[in-house]
Amino acid sequence: MKIGIITLYYKNNNYGGIAQAYALNKYFMNLGYDSELISYKLGGSKLNLVDKNKSCKMILNRCSNKIKRILKTPIENVIGKKYIISLNERERKLEEFRMKIPHSEIYNINNIENIENKYDIFVTGSDQSWNPGVIDKAFVFSFLKNKNKNIFSYASSVAVTNVTQRYVDFMREELKKYNFISVREEQSKKILQEATEKEINWVIDPTLLLERNEWEVITSRRIIKEKYIFCYMLGDNIGQRKQIKKFAKKMKLKLITVPYIVNGNKFNFRIEDYKFGNDQMLDISFEDFLSLIKYSEYVVTDSFHAVCFSYIYRKEFYVFEKKSLISTSSRIYSLLNLFGISNRIVKDSIEVQSEELDYNKIDENIKEFIGKSKKYIQDALDYFNK
Repeated sequence: MKIGIITLYYKNNNYGGIAQAYALNKYFMNLGYDSELISYKLGGSKLNLVDKNKSCKMILNRCSNKIKRILKTPIENVIGKKYIISLNERERKLEEFRMKIPHSEIYNINNIENIENKYDIFVTGSDQSWNPGVIDKAFVFSFLKNKNKNIFSYASSVAVTNVTQRYVDFMREELKKYNFISVREEQSKKILQEATEKEINWVIDPTLLLERNEWEVITSRRIIKEKYIFCYMLGDNIGQRKQIKKFAKKMKLKLITVPYIVNGNKFNFRIEDYKFGNDQMLDISFEDFLSLIKYSEYVVTDSFHAVCFSYIYRKEFYVFEKKSLISTSSRIYSLLNLFGISNRIVKDSIEVQSEELDYNKIDENIKEFIGKSKKYIQDALDYFNK
């Protein structure tokens, strides 16, 4: 049986997005299935089911952000020219890895229905594919004429903590076609349970379905000779960056950063990352990204998948909260609660923990959960095979 996975894969230049797409497909292949990513180009059927009745606070916040963006953009454009060669190289390297993952030809909203008979099993994959601000009809297989197809989701994420009634109503209708449903966060489970009487399963991120040695195979050799702190920040909070610099100075370690490139696939450099870190690694491949985590002394991040790989490589890590009106931090809270180490969340400044992370205990905490996640997949596949 052939499996087609739809997720945020096509032209995705985000390390976490690439990781989850690679991992889920690899896991299906490990089980002996012919599996591939559906290369779906977003556009034309994006729904944007976020709250249109914005509060005064939200309106003021967005206006403030827009003004800041207008003021910063010219400066960032000038700075960005300095880095354009390196950023283009990063894009090339990420595409090179992404293209190694088995995938289909490119589809869009005008021809996506052509895959109806191409796959025996259709899977909505992980990452923020069910985020109200991102969701596309293709991510719930609305284009399938036969509503009795074999369909399930694995670790799909709503990402936010609050959704509109329009979103719930939309998902209520779309989830009817799913034989099995699973999400990545406990909060996502609570939200979608309102939309269906079917069981919503809470499962582990695909990156944690694979064994460490499976990631080791594709991890680059050590890049930085000295001892260092690795930092990967998705947010643009200046205060957090100041705290990270203080932490590195206190620990007397080199600060290595990989700037997060904003605005989707345009690869725009961000002013907050200008001169942030002793060494900025701009043209880092996915394999190099794993290496920088593996060989670090500490990882400091606000990235969900950087936390996943910190666990995989047994690293000491600290996680900053994302400061925004629409919180997408529920995925990190869910994961840290599973690990039993919620004290690694940083709200203001990094307080060095007196005890190192006990990874034997963390393994015990999530062993059963990973087992249930794998059983969920096996139960779904066994059902379809019958």
